[in-house]
Amino acid sequence: MMNRFQISKMLRFLDFGRQTHKFNFIQLRHAGHNKWSNIKHIKAAKDGIKSKRNAAFAAKINIAIKEKNGDVNTETNSALRKILNDARIAQVPKATIDTAIKNFKNIDAVEVTAEIKCAGGIILIAECLGKSRQFVHNELINILKKKSGVLEKGGLISMFERKGVIIAELTSSDNLDSIEDDAIEAGAEEATVLSTEAKTVEFLCSPVTVGQVRQYLEEHGYTCIDAAVNFIPLIPANPSPVDRKYALAVIEALEASSLVTAVHPNF
Repeated sequence: MMNRFQISKMLRFLDFGRQTHKFNFIQLRHAGHNKWSNIKHIKAAKDGIKSKRNAAFAAKINIAIKEKNGDVNTETNSALRKILNDARIAQVPKATIDTAIKNFKNIDAVEVTAEIKCAGGIILIAECLGKSRQFVHNELINILKKKSGVLEKGGLISMFERKGVIIAELTSSDNLDSIEDDAIEAGAEEATVLSTEAKTVEFLCSPVTVGQVRQYLEEHGYTCIDAAVNFIPLIPANPSPVDRKYALAVIEALEASSLVTAVHPNF
């Protein structure tokens, strides 16, 4: 059975007169939903944020190797294979990846995915690295005591899904009218215009197709600013301005911690 995007492509070749363009099923939206996430992705392109992210991937590579007793073979170490794929998507330098594998050390660290609830139905997923789960939780509790947030015990992550996220600028002579067609042809699931003036667009896709979507975009007039696999909310929250302000303060405090490698909000 064809999916909606295959159907959309097929309809382009059928003669439905001037109304054919109405049969595009891909979602093309303008910024407003999940706005902090959009800002965060663009921030990730800055050198300081990228440096922290690269270091986090190096640590995750070490953990994946450690958990398999030093196995650096991606054919037999599936966790390492996944981390390396995510690192390449995030454009972590090859030298950083190679060094992390070559200089593997039996480091004392674990990955922790924390779930945080804030007022206004706001949920934050925080990816962390620390010497133990309890150590990470204690640090998060100390941060949240000073802000407006509660560390939950589980269940909230089911309200998110893993998606590939690509932030790109349309640098060719084409205008924004071509974005919907480009998204469909690239294999993206959704496109959101972040800035009409800068022609900046956020593309969402399956985590396994980020590479091919990015390659298509780069071959068709786009400059990719950033790419990553992130937690995206299934149903975005719509908090009040006050609740949003407090949540942003929590996010900034979390991202300032050396233990937190990424924060994903549901708004």
